[in-house]
Amino acid sequence: MNSERIKLENYNGVLYCDACMNDEFSLNDLDTIRDEIRKNFSSSTNIICKESGSYSVAANVQKVLWKGIDEFLNVVYVVDNESKRSAALYAAETFMSKYNTRVAGTKEAAYAMLHDNL
Repeated sequence: MNSERIKLENYNGVLYCDACMNDEFSLNDLDTIRDEIRKNFSSSTNIICKESGSYSVAANVQKVLWKGIDEFLNVVYVVDNESKRSAALYAAETFMSKYNTRVAGTKEAAYAMLHDNL
């Protein structure tokens, strides 16, 4: 499933999300990812998330993620610059901490990190 905001694909059994938006990551965006997991993966799955755009995560989304959702197992962010790395590390230490969130430089490195957890 793809939208103009998020491109989703199965990458070797892992959900690969490419967030293309340049505004705010909303509950609708989160629901798009959760729906994809429910339709095409087991009840919960590992996720690789690349930030192609530049966005902030809405406070209500952070609150939902902080409490925890069943669909996410482990998450690895793929970042290509220091600004995005800082934002990903902040997320990993705060509202994404329930998901063993880590940061990588490439999709392949992210997959290797997830594979080490399996």
